[in-house]
Amino acid sequence: MVNATSQSAVGIYGAFAHTAFLRHYLEANTAIEPTFKLQINDVPFPISKQLQSLNKTIAGTNAAILMTIAWMMISDSLV
Repeated sequence: MVNATSQSAVGIYGAFAHTAFLRHYLEANTAIEPTFKLQINDVPFPISKQLQSLNKTIAGTNAAILMTIAWMMISDSLV
């Protein structure tokens, strides 16, 4: 079963299609046993430094906004 929401769904689909085609071709020519099995290994690319930096920036901005809202709520409750 293929996870269609994955970032590598297109590549996995192509690999499965090629596997099915290869299996059909080889079984038709009786070159292999019917129990022939191919294994596909999908290793995603590592997260880049630029993306890590962007994630940290977004997390810091969100933290600053939440702290600002929290301080505004405290001052409003005192008034």
